[in-house]
Amino acid sequence: MIVYLVECGANIDRCARLCDAFRVPISYVSCSSNPGAATQRRMTVPWTAEDECPTGAEVLALTPHASAMPISLVAWDRVDSILVGNEKSGLPQDVIDGCTAARIPIYGEWHSLTIEQSLSIALWDWHRWMASAEHAGVTLT
Repeated sequence: MIVYLVECGANIDRCARLCDAFRVPISYVSCSSNPGAATQRRMTVPWTAEDECPTGAEVLALTPHASAMPISLVAWDRVDSILVGNEKSGLPQDVIDGCTAARIPIYGEWHSLTIEQSLSIALWDWHRWMASAEHAGVTLT
């Protein structure tokens, strides 16, 4: 698994800490900055800066769009990357269209979550699946 942050700004350090907590490499795509020096010193997972984000069925694009499948239906054995966009504009529609789109259902007044909230839920769901697959004796790649 690798996480791609697309066009993100102020939340980079918090997302980096989150990826580090789950031991997931992180890549920054067209972000306005890199993780801060203090965050970089503490990170134990690799991070890179990219010019483009991946697309394909194995790439999960997190979006608040109602047309996306609920994250509870994601087949994690078919996902190798998670894309998260910035909080103002999210992921570009052409990127979402080129990936498997998933949403985190929310029921309150807000129409979306912060990128750290969305990413933490997605990584937890993936991690929960990984733990159950390993417990069941499934070979993971």
